[in-house]
Amino acid sequence: MEGGVQMNITVALMVKNEKQNLVETVPFFKQHFDEVVIIDTGSTDGTVEYLNTQDIKFTQAKWNYSFSEIRNKLLKEATGDYILMLDADERIDEEFVNEMRKVVETKQLSYEVKIMNITDANSLNLTHINIRLFKNDDNFYYDGNIHEQLKHVHGHTPQKTSLLLRHYGYRSEVVKSKGKRKRNMRILQMELKRDPNNAFHNFNMSTELMNLKKYNEALMHLKKAAKHGKGRSYESEIYRNMIYCLINTKRYDDAEEFARESIKHFKDETRFYFILAQILLKTGRVEDAEFEMQKGLGAFLNVGKTKDGTENVYLLFEMLKISKRKRDFDRIIKISNILIQMTNSNVNVVSEIINVMLQNFKGEELYEFIKNNVSGEENQTRLFFEYSVRQGIKEIPMNRITTAQDRIIKLWETSKYEQVIKETNALKDSSKIKMMAKIYAHNLDRQKENISSWLLENKTIQAIESFKNGEEVRKVNFDGQVFSALLEELIKQQKTEEFSNVIQMFHYFPAKFWKESGDILERYYFDDVAISMYSQYLQSVSGDADVWLKTAELLYTQEKWDDCLLFANKASQLNSKSFRPVELIILSLEKKNEIQLVNQVIDEVKNQISHSHFINSRQM
Repeated sequence: MEGGVQMNITVALMVKNEKQNLVETVPFFKQHFDEVVIIDTGSTDGTVEYLNTQDIKFTQAKWNYSFSEIRNKLLKEATGDYILMLDADERIDEEFVNEMRKVVETKQLSYEVKIMNITDANSLNLTHINIRLFKNDDNFYYDGNIHEQLKHVHGHTPQKTSLLLRHYGYRSEVVKSKGKRKRNMRILQMELKRDPNNAFHNFNMSTELMNLKKYNEALMHLKKAAKHGKGRSYESEIYRNMIYCLINTKRYDDAEEFARESIKHFKDETRFYFILAQILLKTGRVEDAEFEMQKGLGAFLNVGKTKDGTENVYLLFEMLKISKRKRDFDRIIKISNILIQMTNSNVNVVSEIINVMLQNFKGEELYEFIKNNVSGEENQTRLFFEYSVRQGIKEIPMNRITTAQDRIIKLWETSKYEQVIKETNALKDSSKIKMMAKIYAHNLDRQKENISSWLLENKTIQAIESFKNGEEVRKVNFDGQVFSALLEELIKQQKTEEFSNVIQMFHYFPAKFWKESGDILERYYFDDVAISMYSQYLQSVSGDADVWLKTAELLYTQEKWDDCLLFANKASQLNSKSFRPVELIILSLEKKNEIQLVNQVIDEVKNQISHSHFINSRQM
């Protein structure tokens, strides 16, 4: 506050063909900001017509392939005490605005804002820091035609804040529809023609080329960027891109060497431990990858402290996967709980804890677990419907349900069975199969005749019912997808007895569904049955190295050392490029106290890999 008066804040945007976004955001801006300034650079989608109807400061400008030119024009138009610079595909909320108002009371020149890039479904969302909020003192300006940077005539050090905005522009359909890659490449080509050794432009060109999967061409630009970009703020990003180019061209030895050098050079960045672990996992070096991840996290698992949180999220996700492979349940729970806090109750993380504990939840315990451990109504809703938690589903009003599948389950809970049948029949392909499986499991309790008759119209479900009743069933072309979907839904709804009956029918389906069923069983920690299903599959498809290895992993966690040796040896014969079978062989032999054989195996492989803590720590 200056003189008891609240600071005026201008929100500023440059746009082109953004009507769909602006219809949503402009009303919010008008409500929460003192001034809205927008410059359009040539829209043809109705953006101009829409903005002309709004009570904002709106102008148009010719696009000269320079982002900084337009941003600097925005600065000249803005009259607020502070400016918040946004893109049309970014979102802020009232919490952001309220925090922003408090932040500017400190009267600093500029402030950092954390930007979360929302990517495609099931992808982990990356965050980075940028200067978006700054004082309107006529000394700030943007420099660079692309990937423009905010500068101050007298220099400035931005203040850290907890401000977070969400950026939706990197979802694949958005990038494709707006031609962002083509636009960026054209500007960068123009810049590099003027200044071919510019480190920043070469680095940004490499990023665009990597997105187009042109890794060798990207490496050429990265070498220039590395040569001329020493000591720059983005130097570590150059090295990261070089390593990823090497990974994607399967030059794993070079990538590993580069990653280890980067760890030494950029001591405070855990990203390179994560990248090194990725490289090691590509060649099956699970034990070495785990060792490097633990080094990168340092004391994080014990004290919860970290310097670069986003990279540690990746490390923790990878450690969660390894912990699951090893059936290290204590560590699964520990890592998952940390990730729940760091990712604001990421649904995939919570699901992992639920899957571990699913067989132990009784009555309303799963409902209580979700309520007590999951933040956000949207996350809770997804989990209630995913695991058919009836008490939770009852609490969700129909007008807050966003998917056709969830709507059908809500209709089921309100006993509107004819509508359930009608809307399920309207679904297509796998969505319909999964919904029928869910309804089948639900109907085991209610036994509604019209639902039962409808389900029996499916010949696979009809055959399963006949098999359960002890009737003879002829082998015909049954649908293995229905079988797999039923198994998974019976597990999730804890219909253990029914599951035991249905799985006995596995031999009526093609072998590929035995593998698929094994994967489902492994996912929900039904390890004994998973091993049995994988073993049946391997009798028919003996050349699948991945399944031999999966089975060996499970056998090791069950302390069946001899069986593990058998399966790991077969996996190694089928895929000599993967080191994981060798790790399991050595570990199993150690458990059997066969030290001489351990040393023999180590002697055979020690010259094949370098920098192996797993091997070096075992050499006599």
